[in-house]
Amino acid sequence: MPRTAASSYRSASASNSWLTTALAACVLLTLFRLMALIASPLELGPDEAQYWRWSTSLDWGYFSKPPLIAWAIAATTQVFGDFEWAVRLSAPIVHAVCALFVARTAKDLAGKYAGAPAALLYLTAPGVALSSFIMSTDALLLAAAAIALAATIRLRRRPSLISFITLGLAIGVGLLAKYAMIYTIMGIAIAMLFDKSLRQNLLQPRLALSVLIAAALIGPNLYWNATHSFATFHHTAANANWGAAKFDVHEVGEFLAAQFGVFGPLAFALLPVALLTSGPKHKADQAGDDTSAIST
Repeated sequence: MPRTAASSYRSASASNSWLTTALAACVLLTLFRLMALIASPLELGPDEAQYWRWSTSLDWGYFSKPPLIAWAIAATTQVFGDFEWAVRLSAPIVHAVCALFVARTAKDLAGKYAGAPAALLYLTAPGVALSSFIMSTDALLLAAAAIALAATIRLRRRPSLISFITLGLAIGVGLLAKYAMIYTIMGIAIAMLFDKSLRQNLLQPRLALSVLIAAALIGPNLYWNATHSFATFHHTAANANWGAAKFDVHEVGEFLAAQFGVFGPLAFALLPVALLTSGPKHKADQAGDDTSAIST
């Protein structure tokens, strides 16, 4: 075998090995969490009980949240019954999906060895571990945001119709999970201001397809709000309390402490290191970019 071919083969094999590690870790940890969820004696919290009640009467919107969480609960309880663990069943599964797309994005941005550690860091973060045992809109939102990010990075590298479709689906589903998905859209817009490749590859006629798909998905919820005095919008705005927002140095400290608890000590310590050392990945890392089965 020629040296270049052998080198490419070893690179692809190493990449696939790391991908297999990420997949295996996600599967094993998710199975453990599912078993723990089934064995847990914890009753539903007030919010979870409200979401379950919504799931018994499916609609395009509800007072405080968009409808995706009710749909997800209905899907699992219709199959397994109205047990506490069945209400929460979607949580660890969608976190596993999120971890896989985090791995895809990390691999695209930092090379073939970044995917598995990124997935493991995400899945073992204290905030994610806790969120895997309760049913909330956050897990659904994070999965949609991770898919949208992966599609955006793929579009930055090589525009394709499937990536534009995926981006539209992810944004639409994310908005149906939680209106905070708007921050993902804002993040992509801000990134385009500073990234010429992203701006050139995203701002093309096919982006209209992404917008149309997202609009088609969120449209019925907007109509529901319009016919229900914009109940969800008003509740979301009241929770955000934008009018009372102000800068307080003490709250900055509280925010950082909260992030330490969510990320965990290892990921929190690695974050500034990653920000300081991030840069274009080496050409050698690009060889295995397309060998992954996780694709948008």
